[in-house]
Amino acid sequence: MDKIERRRFKRFDFHQEMQLYLVDFDCQVSGLDISREGVGFQWSEPMEVGSNIDVIISFSDTFKMQLLLNVVVCRKAEDGFIIGSTMQSEDADLLEKLIATFNEED
Repeated sequence: MDKIERRRFKRFDFHQEMQLYLVDFDCQVSGLDISREGVGFQWSEPMEVGSNIDVIISFSDTFKMQLLLNVVVCRKAEDGFIIGSTMQSEDADLLEKLIATFNEED
């Protein structure tokens, strides 16, 4: 059976390595997935739905963007937890424009 895509916005097509740093936990995370709606990543511990997390997204050695994300999903996975979060629309607008600019330089 095909998996149904429930996502309202497509994932950003990004051609460079991107990293997500969790400020409050002083560490980097893996499994980064970004769309206009928010950010998904894998984390070793559960996060409370409704909580806010301060993150820094970085790419291309020269760009870092700090975001405040709101946790909307936390589900158990094989290696920890899958965290789904939303971002403010103005942050999504800026991030989308920057990604498009960096992709053009590729």
